[in-house]
Amino acid sequence: MRSPTSNKPPNAKALYGMVLLLLFLVGCAQMPTAGTTPLAPSSAQAGATTIVAIAPPATPQASLPQFLGLTGLSSCVGTGCQRIRNRLGARFPGLEARPPMLALTDPANMKEDANPSVKAAAEAKAEQDQAPQKVKAINFLASLGCGKCYPDTEMALLAAMDDCNESVRFASVSAIRKAAGGPCRTCCNGSCCSEKIVEKLRKIAYDSDNCGGHLEQSARVRRMARIALCACGSPCPSPESSEPEEGPSVEKPKE
Repeated sequence: MRSPTSNKPPNAKALYGMVLLLLFLVGCAQMPTAGTTPLAPSSAQAGATTIVAIAPPATPQASLPQFLGLTGLSSCVGTGCQRIRNRLGARFPGLEARPPMLALTDPANMKEDANPSVKAAAEAKAEQDQAPQKVKAINFLASLGCGKCYPDTEMALLAAMDDCNESVRFASVSAIRKAAGGPCRTCCNGSCCSEKIVEKLRKIAYDSDNCGGHLEQSARVRRMARIALCACGSPCPSPESSEPEEGPSVEKPKE
């Protein structure tokens, strides 16, 4: 018994190959050759007026999820679930949709009509996040000094010593200590030991509030303020016996 393939002519494979080659050549002949289609002119001259051609907007290309219909399917499913949830909310109020939880630094929390507590928290968070940037700026100002070249440095350091961030206050008194007696690179007088600065350092180091506690809550800021006072050449008053040792003190002269 002959096999089913024995009825085919012996040159069937060659014939199939020729057909495939012919189809390939026909397809290549129908493909446009690069550069055969002339480009539309970008401009034309009409008398003394030049007309510039504007290309039409390109057709947006569909992404793979859009091509497969997944985007539309997910939108339909989400809309259906939302409708079911809204209907069930009439009997089960706990199923009602809630607004999304925003970050504290979201611009929506800074608007005038925002909740007072939310707005206050957003402003406080934004102020706290500025602490590293403030410290970086103070360290740069300390490298320049408080001479006539940069007159705003003194006011900046005074404001920094009243900042709500402890790290900013510590950086400010540390900057005054570094700049004390050290002239800046572009002027002759770079010390930040002005009368206002020294007075502020004294308040930070030694003053108390109405309750009898330290005016400056941070111990390391008080200590650095005392060191800065000594670096500025100001006589450091001796601390009282009840005050903890937080920094350098001046020994009493022997009588």
